[in-house]
Amino acid sequence: MKPNVTKKQNESQRNDIDLVQRILDDMFILLSFDKQACDRIGLTKITPVIGKMPGWYLWTKDRKGAYYLRLIDTEPTETKADRTRPSQNKRFAWVVSDFILRYYPSPDEPLFEEYTFVERQVRLGPCFDHTGIPFRPEMMH
Repeated sequence: MKPNVTKKQNESQRNDIDLVQRILDDMFILLSFDKQACDRIGLTKITPVIGKMPGWYLWTKDRKGAYYLRLIDTEPTETKADRTRPSQNKRFAWVVSDFILRYYPSPDEPLFEEYTFVERQVRLGPCFDHTGIPFRPEMMH
Protein backbone atom coordinates (compact mmCIF):
# COMPACT_ATOMS: atom_id res chain seq x y z
CA MET A 1 0.00 0.00 0.00
CA LYS A 2 1.38 3.36 -1.02
CA PRO A 3 0.66 6.46 1.10
CA ASN A 4 -1.16 9.29 -0.63
CA VAL A 5 0.80 12.50 -1.01
CA THR A 6 -1.24 15.62 -0.41
CA LYS A 7 -1.00 18.82 -2.43
CA LYS A 8 0.42 20.56 0.65
CA GLN A 9 3.17 17.91 0.96
CA ASN A 10 4.03 18.30 -2.74
CA GLU A 11 4.22 22.08 -2.38
CA SER A 12 6.34 21.75 0.74
CA GLN A 13 8.80 19.42 -0.98
CA ARG A 14 8.96 21.72 -4.03
CA ASN A 15 9.73 24.63 -1.68
CA ASP A 16 12.52 22.58 -0.09
CA ILE A 17 13.93 21.70 -3.52
CA ASP A 18 13.81 25.35 -4.56
CA LEU A 19 15.57 26.37 -1.34
CA VAL A 20 18.42 23.88 -1.85
CA GLN A 21 18.75 24.93 -5.49
CA ARG A 22 18.93 28.63 -4.57
CA ILE A 23 21.60 27.97 -1.95
CA LEU A 24 23.80 25.97 -4.33
CA ASP A 25 23.19 28.31 -7.27
CA ASP A 26 24.19 31.28 -5.11
CA MET A 27 27.33 29.48 -3.94
CA PHE A 28 28.33 28.46 -7.49
CA ILE A 29 27.64 31.95 -8.87
CA LEU A 30 29.86 33.52 -6.21
CA LEU A 31 32.56 30.93 -6.94
CA SER A 32 32.43 31.63 -10.66
CA PHE A 33 33.33 35.27 -9.97
CA ASP A 34 36.16 34.40 -7.56
CA LYS A 35 38.94 32.86 -9.65
CA GLN A 36 41.23 32.46 -6.62
CA ALA A 37 38.58 30.46 -4.75
CA CYS A 38 37.93 28.27 -7.80
CA ASP A 39 41.64 27.71 -8.18
CA ARG A 40 42.01 26.69 -4.51
CA ILE A 41 39.07 24.31 -4.77
CA GLY A 42 40.20 23.09 -8.18
CA LEU A 43 37.09 24.00 -10.17
CA THR A 44 37.51 25.26 -13.73
CA LYS A 45 33.88 25.44 -14.88
CA ILE A 46 30.37 25.12 -13.42
CA THR A 47 27.22 24.68 -15.52
CA PRO A 48 23.69 24.37 -14.10
CA VAL A 49 21.37 21.64 -15.39
CA ILE A 50 17.69 22.47 -15.67
CA GLY A 51 15.29 19.65 -14.94
CA LYS A 52 12.76 18.30 -12.47
CA MET A 53 15.52 18.10 -9.89
CA PRO A 54 18.38 20.62 -10.03
CA GLY A 55 21.89 19.61 -10.96
CA TRP A 56 25.26 21.06 -11.88
CA TYR A 57 28.16 19.94 -14.05
CA LEU A 58 31.54 20.59 -12.51
CA TRP A 59 34.91 20.46 -14.24
CA THR A 60 38.13 20.31 -12.25
CA LYS A 61 41.74 21.04 -13.03
CA ASP A 62 42.74 17.54 -11.89
CA ARG A 63 40.46 15.59 -14.24
CA LYS A 64 39.59 15.92 -17.92
CA GLY A 65 36.05 14.58 -17.50
CA ALA A 66 32.98 16.18 -15.94
CA TYR A 67 31.25 15.58 -12.63
CA TYR A 68 27.47 15.71 -12.39
CA LEU A 69 26.07 16.73 -8.99
CA ARG A 70 22.31 16.25 -8.78
CA LEU A 71 19.81 16.72 -6.00
CA ILE A 72 17.73 13.56 -5.61
CA ASP A 73 15.68 14.17 -2.47
CA THR A 74 14.92 16.62 0.30
CA GLU A 75 13.28 16.04 3.62
CA PRO A 76 12.38 18.64 6.22
CA THR A 77 13.64 18.13 9.73
CA GLU A 78 12.44 19.74 12.91
CA THR A 79 12.40 23.51 13.03
CA LYS A 80 15.16 24.96 15.20
CA ALA A 81 15.44 28.26 17.00
CA ASP A 82 18.13 30.71 15.93
CA ARG A 83 20.52 30.59 18.86
CA THR A 84 22.80 33.25 17.41
CA ARG A 85 20.18 35.98 17.95
CA PRO A 86 18.13 34.98 21.00
CA SER A 87 16.38 38.35 21.26
CA GLN A 88 14.73 37.88 17.86
CA ASN A 89 13.79 34.22 18.57
CA LYS A 90 13.38 33.44 14.88
CA ARG A 91 12.81 29.86 13.87
CA PHE A 92 14.47 28.26 10.86
CA ALA A 93 13.37 25.21 8.93
CA TRP A 94 16.14 22.70 8.31
CA VAL A 95 16.23 20.51 5.24
CA VAL A 96 18.22 17.32 4.78
CA SER A 97 19.19 16.75 1.15
CA ASP A 98 20.51 13.75 -0.74
CA PHE A 99 22.69 14.13 -3.83
CA ILE A 100 24.27 11.84 -6.38
CA LEU A 101 27.66 12.51 -7.87
CA ARG A 102 28.52 10.97 -11.23
CA TYR A 103 31.74 11.20 -13.15
CA TYR A 104 31.86 11.15 -16.95
CA PRO A 105 35.51 10.46 -17.84
CA SER A 106 37.28 11.83 -20.85
CA PRO A 107 38.31 9.20 -23.42
CA ASP A 108 41.86 10.51 -22.89
CA GLU A 109 41.94 9.33 -19.26
CA PRO A 110 43.30 5.91 -18.22
CA LEU A 111 40.09 5.44 -16.18
CA PHE A 112 38.12 5.34 -19.45
CA GLU A 113 39.68 1.97 -20.31
CA GLU A 114 38.16 0.45 -17.15
CA TYR A 115 34.66 1.00 -18.53
CA THR A 116 32.94 -1.81 -20.43
CA PHE A 117 32.96 -1.87 -24.20
CA VAL A 118 29.31 -0.78 -24.33
CA GLU A 119 29.90 2.10 -21.87
CA ARG A 120 32.84 3.35 -23.94
CA GLN A 121 30.78 3.18 -27.15
CA VAL A 122 27.92 5.14 -25.58
CA ARG A 123 30.35 7.75 -24.23
CA LEU A 124 31.95 8.16 -27.68
CA GLY A 125 28.59 8.20 -29.48
CA PRO A 126 25.96 10.87 -30.12
CA CYS A 127 24.58 10.78 -26.56
CA PHE A 128 27.41 13.07 -25.37
CA ASP A 129 28.34 16.56 -26.54
CA HIS A 130 31.78 18.01 -27.27
CA THR A 131 32.32 18.89 -23.57
CA GLY A 132 31.86 15.27 -22.50
CA ILE A 133 28.45 15.56 -20.87
CA PRO A 134 25.23 13.78 -21.85
CA PHE A 135 22.75 15.72 -23.93
CA ARG A 136 19.92 14.75 -21.55
CA PRO A 137 21.33 13.78 -18.15
CA GLU A 138 17.93 12.76 -16.77
CA MET A 139 17.94 9.95 -19.37
CA MET A 140 21.36 8.65 -18.25
CA HIS A 141 20.30 6.90 -15.01
